[in-house]
This record gives sequence, structure tokens and C-alpha cells, in this order.
Amino acid sequence: MTIAETKRALRQWLAPAVGTDEAAAMASVILEDVKGYTPTQLAVNADRQLLDETVERIRRIAGRVIAGEPLQYVLGTARFHGRDFKVTPDVLIPRPETSQLVDMIVDAHRDTADLRVLDIGTGSGCIAISLALDLRFADVTAIDVSEAALNVARDNASALKARVRFEHIDAFRLGSSALAGDRYDIIVSNPPYIMRSEARGMDARVLDHEPHQALFVPEIAPTAIYEAMADYGLTNLDDGGEIYFEINPFCADAIDSMLRAKGYSDVLVTLDYKGARRFAHATHRDNLR
Repeated sequence: MTIAETKRALRQWLAPAVGTDEAAAMASVILEDVKGYTPTQLAVNADRQLLDETVERIRRIAGRVIAGEPLQYVLGTARFHGRDFKVTPDVLIPRPETSQLVDMIVDAHRDTADLRVLDIGTGSGCIAISLALDLRFADVTAIDVSEAALNVARDNASALKARVRFEHIDAFRLGSSALAGDRYDIIVSNPPYIMRSEARGMDARVLDHEPHQALFVPEIAPTAIYEAMADYGLTNLDDGGEIYFEINPFCADAIDSMLRAKGYSDVLVTLDYKGARRFAHATHRDNLR
């Protein structure tokens, strides 16, 4: 089979499981990964014959996706903010919304050097590593409650040559941790924020394969982790230090009110690219404490 024929076949195999548009996108990603080609190289080499073993490998990948496994876990990588990150079932697959969160920080601080950044609940390390690489000489620390996730993040930092300090710390115990006395300019987090009642509307690929510890929060306390991080920020952010949170749109008002009640200024909830209230930003001022 040629590359073009294989791509058409892939779309046909995948479409019943993921839909026509997603099948077309996945077909390109699979071929790029298997052949190590860019999209341009795939087009230029469309008439090139593939070895039988290559076609068989592609069939196996497609079969796992059709069976319900996320493509990123099958391939072992996910694209985020222009880079390839290792992903395993120990970490969430990075989302475009989270890349937008990174964009917000980089756009606001691209000309500022030596920022001290804390990423809480780092998972694959995608936020921390992206900021370490895209900000000027940033001093980035990242924590997670999962040692398995931290191992993935460390592998990503090594592969991408990013300087990030990783610590095995629970976000609820930051105040009594090794970071209790550290100072930061930015605290960023994409923590677990989905309520269990929302699970019925979620994609089975997410529910069956991604780590629930990184997805779900208790129904009775959906904003508790944000409160813990905000409390840590009150004592560990310097004057003018900022918080950037990815949030559940259903909790946007509660998080906005909580940050204001704790004395943060310039509290702002903003929309993601889909129009959902996805991000909360606030500034800590010492004179308002």
C-alpha cells in the first residue's frame, strides 16, 4: 500500500469509532508518528510504498484506538504548545485549553526575566516545562501528589532539556512542605476539577483510561483545592505575584468570590477558545492583606 492508500484506509477504519473529522486528523498523526514525517513530507511522498510490516503496525495502532484507547496513550506522546510530550495512563493527556493557559502567562510575561514559578499538580509536566522553555530564565518548580506522574514529568524535562525542580508534594499540604518558605511570582495550576455528576457526559476514552485522581474532585467540595492553593499564595507570593488557574466553568463564580474574599485583587475569569469560563487570574498585594 502507498502512503496515500494507507491514509484513506485509516480514515475508513477509524471513522465509525471516532467520527469522520477526528479520523482524518488521527490518520495524519499516526502516519507522521510511524514514518517520522512532517505533514509536508507525507504529501510529497504520498505515492511511496509502505513495507508490509509498517502497514501491520499501523493496523495495530488503529485497532487499539477502535477498541477505545486514546491515541496519545497508544503512541506514547501528545503534542502540546509546539512540543511532543511523553504521556502514559499515569498522567492526563494535555488539552488545548491548558495550552491556552500557558499562552496567557507567556504573553503577559515574555519580557520579564528570572520569574519564580510554581506549577501545582504538574502531571506530565507540560505547563512547567513549557514555561521553563518559553519564559526568560524562569526558575520553575513543579509538584504532584503522584510519584508516577512525576517520573513522566522528569522524563519530559530531560528529553526537552528544560530546567524544572520536581517535588512529590500534596497541594493540600504545601504550607507544611519543603516549599513552605519559598517565594514565587507566579502560581499556576490545572488541578482536578470535574465533579462526579459530570461523568455521565464524558467521553468513554477519558473515563476508561485517564487517571481519575487527576480528573475528579469531591462533589461536596469542588473548589477546596483552589482554596488551599490560594491560601498558600497569600503567604508565598511576593507583592504583585499572580495566580493562574484552569477551572471548571460550573465553579467559576465560586472561585471568583473565594479569591476576592481572601483579598486578591484584579480577579478575572476569562473564556477558553470554546467560549467556556475556563481560567481564573488574580494578583496578590501585600497592602491588601
